[in-house]
Amino acid sequence: MDDLYTFLITGEQKLTKMKLPIHFLLLSPFLIFLLIHRYKRLDGCGKLRVLQNVPKRFEVSRSNELGTYWLARKIAGFTMLWVNLFRQGEALCLERAIIICYMLRSFDLPAKVIIAKKLSFSMIEQYPFHAWVELHGKAVDEHKAVRQQYKLLDSLPS
Repeated sequence: MDDLYTFLITGEQKLTKMKLPIHFLLLSPFLIFLLIHRYKRLDGCGKLRVLQNVPKRFEVSRSNELGTYWLARKIAGFTMLWVNLFRQGEALCLERAIIICYMLRSFDLPAKVIIAKKLSFSMIEQYPFHAWVELHGKAVDEHKAVRQQYKLLDSLPS
């Protein structure tokens, strides 16, 4: 991640453009739609078990950690687009996190769903808990400071 900030400040490192594979772009809406329907039918533990033994479906070349992180951000953004479209903005953070993590793991990326409790909770907020996806300890679908606002409860798959 420091490479990214160095690049943004000095422009010294050349970032390689990572394109998402065309078969991912074509297949992912169907896969995400199936995951959403599967998610609705499962109980709490079953929802999380979906992340165990995810088959590797897609292949891309990864140049370095920064390139891998940017690839993960692209996959997460594309996945969130379809989740929000299919769920019409009603998906909770855990559902989004599980589906994004599943899609990242289908690229053989060691993504994890992080479940945490807010450090300071006010009555205005709706939920005291939150879930997001991390890759190598960095948030993929959230702002990087999200960890500072929450107490980690669990990371899955472990």
